[in-house]
Amino acid sequence: MKSFILALLPGLEEETGEFFDQVLNLLDRLSTTVSLSFFLENVWLILLTVPPARGTALNLVSRRLPRLVAENGRYIGELHSKADDQDRFRYNAWT
Repeated sequence: MKSFILALLPGLEEETGEFFDQVLNLLDRLSTTVSLSFFLENVWLILLTVPPARGTALNLVSRRLPRLVAENGRYIGELHSKADDQDRFRYNAWT
């Protein structure tokens, strides 16, 4: 699976490329054919082990990874103020 995804990733290098939409649709179909967790696990392995493919793999992840939503329906990124994030990083990141 990892090598198949890796073979398709060059099609995502240029967002205006001729095959971008076709490759993205193929990867979407692949992610529904196998379990989503298995598909994302293989994308994660590509991110970790294949430095030349990291840019295109991140492009795929940024387009298709589900947004994290809190119980109140707001996007997680909106929930914390910048100061709160800095304090949390400063005091809790390395403990």
